[in-house]
Amino acid sequence: MSNRIDRSAYMAILLLIELAVAETHSNVDGVDTLCLEIDFVERVAADFEQRIQDAENKLSTLETEVKTFELAAACATADEDVLRFHALSAAAKKRATAARHDLDKKKNQLQESANVLRSRAAQLKAFAAMWPGKPSYSGATFESDTYSSATKGTAHRCCSISVATEQTTENTCAAELGTAPKSGAAAAEIDTLTYVKALADNKFKPPTIKVGIAAEGNVGSNLAGKTTDNQACADTNAGSKANLKAATDGVGIATYTPINNKPGPEKQFLKKKRRQ
Repeated sequence: MSNRIDRSAYMAILLLIELAVAETHSNVDGVDTLCLEIDFVERVAADFEQRIQDAENKLSTLETEVKTFELAAACATADEDVLRFHALSAAAKKRATAARHDLDKKKNQLQESANVLRSRAAQLKAFAAMWPGKPSYSGATFESDTYSSATKGTAHRCCSISVATEQTTENTCAAELGTAPKSGAAAAEIDTLTYVKALADNKFKPPTIKVGIAAEGNVGSNLAGKTTDNQACADTNAGSKANLKAATDGVGIATYTPINNKPGPEKQFLKKKRRQ
């Protein structure tokens, strides 16, 4: 397989990765995809570098054969042996020349491609490092104040980002939740998991989102209220703190949807009936 085909396959797989993220509409999955892309890019770069090394090893082996056959021909006493070793040396030289030509033709292209891929992997790692969490290999529960992506229990290596919710905020449990809730901590936590650009710019906006993930339990919603010690309010839309734990335990992410204003009863005007 030529290097050009390899690069085309690489770009095709990257396109599939991007389409997968677009299909799920989840940057949580996007974090996992980012880790998968890092792993893939590094594997392809290592493959290109290994091909260069294999070609150099092959050339070195053939050149050693040439020297060995030439030495054997010089040491041979019988004319038949001298001719045989010279023939073997000529064949080895031909193979070495072909190997050197193949190496010279592909080495620069392979090395350039490997360097580009290594640079891409470094960019992806730097981007992943912007997340204020740390790589995790298992999902965590809401009660441990840690969120992780939907890859809980999977074999993905370094493909889950956990975000610790250690920040504190004012007690918002008494705040009236409406279209613009004042729960800054909850908004920041969700931003951390869903808005990559907002995180990079360090600008958090209270989002109105619904996160769809493969969960082991039921995903709760409207879980915005926090006390000053970053604990959930005793009375939330989920019903209680116990329900809150049950809604998020085993999921690893809490959805946050601001409560819409409840519509009041429609006013109906009575019409007086005309007397006949």
